[in-house]
Amino acid sequence: MTHRRDIDGLRAVAVGGVVLFHAFPDAVPGGFVGVDVFFVISGFLITGIIERALARGGFSFRAFYARRIRRIFPALAITLVGCLVAGWFLLLPLRYASLGTHTAGAAAFVSNILVWTEAGYFAQEAVEKPLLHLWSLGIEEQFYLLWPLALWAVARTRIGIRGFVAAVIVLSCIASIVVTAFSPDGAFYLPGSRFWELALGAALAIGRYTVPARVPSWLTSIAGLAAIAAASFAFDRASPYPGWRALVPTAGACLVILAGEQATPNRVILGSRPFVAIGLVSYPLYLWHWPLLSFGFLVENQPPSASVRLALVGGAIVLASLTYLVERALRTRRATLAQAVTLATCLVVIGASGRIIASADGFPGRFPAAVRELLAYRYDYLADAHAGECWLSVHDPAAGFRASCFPPAAARPVLFLWGDSHAARLRPGIERVALAYAIGSATRDLCPPVLDMPGTCGASNREILADLEATPPAIVVLFANWSEASIGALPALGQRLVAAGVHRVIVVGPAPHWSPNLPVAMYEAWSRGTVTQPVPRRTAKHLDRGVFALDQRMRAMRWSRGVELVSVLDRLCDPAGCATYVPGSDALTAYDYGHLTTEGATFVAGALSLGP
Repeated sequence: MTHRRDIDGLRAVAVGGVVLFHAFPDAVPGGFVGVDVFFVISGFLITGIIERALARGGFSFRAFYARRIRRIFPALAITLVGCLVAGWFLLLPLRYASLGTHTAGAAAFVSNILVWTEAGYFAQEAVEKPLLHLWSLGIEEQFYLLWPLALWAVARTRIGIRGFVAAVIVLSCIASIVVTAFSPDGAFYLPGSRFWELALGAALAIGRYTVPARVPSWLTSIAGLAAIAAASFAFDRASPYPGWRALVPTAGACLVILAGEQATPNRVILGSRPFVAIGLVSYPLYLWHWPLLSFGFLVENQPPSASVRLALVGGAIVLASLTYLVERALRTRRATLAQAVTLATCLVVIGASGRIIASADGFPGRFPAAVRELLAYRYDYLADAHAGECWLSVHDPAAGFRASCFPPAAARPVLFLWGDSHAARLRPGIERVALAYAIGSATRDLCPPVLDMPGTCGASNREILADLEATPPAIVVLFANWSEASIGALPALGQRLVAAGVHRVIVVGPAPHWSPNLPVAMYEAWSRGTVTQPVPRRTAKHLDRGVFALDQRMRAMRWSRGVELVSVLDRLCDPAGCATYVPGSDALTAYDYGHLTTEGATFVAGALSLGP
């Protein structure tokens, strides 16, 4: 097979869609299908190499894998080392430890398995993983590992290579469609539901298919390019994928390849110098673009501006070009077994380095002691989540609260806390302050005390209200991560509780919200030299101003007799900003974006007048 310039151009189309999707997802919402185009191209080229060697009787596993090592490893090693070096200077310990884990997974070509166990490709957390995109390289390498062995094994059987490839296409495609219906992440990342895409390319390589004489080759190419374009703009991150939808871009790629190099669109467009140039650096460009965009998010803790994203894409092109020069220099040298062993050893060392970084928790010793203490908070409140029977997940049954969550008024009057996880984090503070009361609570993640919420939250809240009306406590405290949608019914709920016999209903207003969260915001202030102390004790920066508007909205509401509103913002904030540390304490007020620490909860509970 001679080198086909149009396939280089098709690579440019594929990588362009992926890069644009990651940088400007609203512009090309389905650009992720470029990966499927890459799969078809890879299956076509690799199977052609294997099939011709088998036909000659001169296939060598050692030569095949040595060639794959020389093609894949250099650019990958450069990218991984670059990410680890950048992470040392730019990432917090937890994120750097995560980068180490993903580096080890990439070096072992199991990134797809690793990411599958963590979060989906389109999840918000995905942008915090600079090596997320290497899941596709994991699938390709797993294919390269198994495919030569499989073709060699079936070449001389009655099944034959063509029958085997056809079976893989049918079975893997059916698996993709079925698994996508009930486990989209599994279908997206696992090789069993992706191999059919590479096998489609393999079928083209072994079938020697041509365009029927009555069908113009240019029309075949246009149809293929149109299918890829349609998928790129019609699909988006909400589309279940891969499943049957992956048939669109993969069929498109097959048509473009089938049209042949002399088809007018292939020769004039895909075979043009700009397309070929991008196609030649498509592999290192794919490797570099996502780490740069991800680091841009991690440094800013928010999506970078369009101009910054454009600059990062430009930087990826520059790095890809430089990486390609190194890659080409290695390929032009005489291939030796020692060269392949050296490259493989380098990748093993890089993977081991990632494991060391992960096991060292991201080397927090890189930071001063004051900052290490700050970073030690790292969402520790989750360790308490669901440890008690009165703090449930939204996925737990609606009637899951035990009778002990509703203590009877015996020796002491009862104070009952109702709300979501923010209310659960307020309970330790109430327990320290309200010593004259027996404390009960019913708190469920993501479920503010609103009766007309759909699903589990609404059913759970109606159960709670029925229990409170049957045995009214002395005090009910309502607290949650309030929103405009959740506060509207609070006055009526408070009035209903008072009518049932509750003496006091205390509605606790919204707590300060920090972006992205208080520990990281304070680290950012320190790292950028915007404060003279490692951590400011009060600041107006990084605050979400929306909660202040919400607080004013709740103040303007009409509350009936027996229902009172207590403002957390009055307790923690003043014109100079909000407290980062509890006054008179060395404890932060919040663990994350707004959940109170135990010390912060105690300070806030002091404003509720719960003393004897």
